[in-house]
Order: sequence, then structure tokens, then C-alpha cells
Amino acid sequence: MGSGEVIRYLSRYGSDRVSRLAILSGTAPFLQKTEDNPEGIEPSMYDQMVERRTQDRPKWFADNAPPFFGAGLPGISTSPERMQWGVQMCLQCSAKATIDCCEAVYQTDFRAEMTDIKLPTLIIHGDADQSAPVHLCGRKSSQLILDSRYIEYENGPHGLFITHADRLNADLLHFICGSSRMAAPASR
Repeated sequence: MGSGEVIRYLSRYGSDRVSRLAILSGTAPFLQKTEDNPEGIEPSMYDQMVERRTQDRPKWFADNAPPFFGAGLPGISTSPERMQWGVQMCLQCSAKATIDCCEAVYQTDFRAEMTDIKLPTLIIHGDADQSAPVHLCGRKSSQLILDSRYIEYENGPHGLFITHADRLNADLLHFICGSSRMAAPASR
């Protein structure tokens, strides 16, 4: 949700108080399949996910923790305890709020707002992200934000902050400490 929140903030309030933007495993620009977004996720698939999540919320989060944390991906090791910790945090949230947030992420189209972003932007996305598919999110975001640098992590799931923490922190520090203009072109 963070990518949508920051994009909406910038479109409403401008960038006077913001010098740079980092989007990490973002769900923007638009997940829903529509006529003008034919690669998006079918509404029926979204509805099925909501139904499964509503029927047995603890099981849905437990079933989705392994892909979130990249279980089984080469070079990725996340303990069962850490996955359990993630599930427990999710279960502490309001069931209605989590569905409402998921609906907002799925239905909100940020494409036009993203083309208006004129800040140096770092976009980092994993190529194995099942929560925010890289072809719908990371790559499209890098095409919409002109002054952006795109980094794609091999075997990177949605939970990059856990699975790739050292590399992610180094990339963020380099971006924060770098010059105000992005020097390198978008990379894959």
C-alpha cells in the first residue's frame, strides 16, 4: 500500500517537502484487468481471493506467507518462526480493514498520477513477487516515472525487507546519499 499512499500524497500536496522517492515492492500503478490494462488481474481471480480470505483468514495468511517470504527460492532462507511472526502481525489487523485495503490496492489506477512525478525515484522490485507481480508493478512503474532508476532483484519476493535486507539497505543508502539527479538509467 505504501506506493499508492506516497503517489497520492504527491498528487494532492506536491513535492515541495520531498526530495526523493523510493518505491519498494510497490503495488502501483494498477492491478485490475480493464480494457486499457489487459495484462491486469481478472476481477474473478480477485473475488476468489477475497472469498478464500474471508472463509478462513488465518489459513489464507499462513498459505500466503511462504510466497511472501520467498520460501523455496534459490538463495532465500526465511525461518518458519519469522513467517509465523508475519502471519500473526496480519491477524492483529481488522479483517474488514485488510479487505478494504486490498480492494483499494486492486482497484485504484495510479498511472496518470505517476507520470506527473518529477522527483528522483528509486524503484526496487523482486522478480518473484507474487503479491505485486513485477510485470504489472515494478516494470510499469519505472516506465511511468521518467526520472527513475529501476533495480530488479533476482529471486526477490514481496518481502524484500526481510529476504534481501542487506542489499536493500545498501541500495537505499546509495540513493539517499547520491546526487539529487539520478545518474544511471533504468536497469534490470
